[in-house]
Amino acid sequence: MAMQRVDWEAHGWGIRISTPEELFRLISHIALLSSDRTYAWRGQNDAAWPLTSSLIRQVEASGEVTEETLRARELKILEEARRWGLGRDLGASATDMHMLAVLQHHGVPTRLLDVTANPMTALRICGW
Repeated sequence: MAMQRVDWEAHGWGIRISTPEELFRLISHIALLSSDRTYAWRGQNDAAWPLTSSLIRQVEASGEVTEETLRARELKILEEARRWGLGRDLGASATDMHMLAVLQHHGVPTRLLDVTANPMTALRICGW
């Protein structure tokens, strides 16, 4: 399941920007396209990088990515987190998905992708 790189500019979906001013102008333009829309932003330093999660990249480095290998890694991560006592205070809401979201927020590899409705948050992730 190796990801192919996409040339976003060649496909008409990418725009190359060179300065913070150009970037802020573009973000403003997108935000003003429609007031009833919410956009999801992802902080990623290079558009050539594949859109994959940290867990998928980790599994790719050590073998074949399958649903079975991903779920086995997730279950191991969840088991360890619960062994540490994480999620006890959440009671029944400490589902696997909730736990994975909390762990993702704290830098644990999961198959989730971070996105935000705030473009400034995404820019901080990129170091802008």
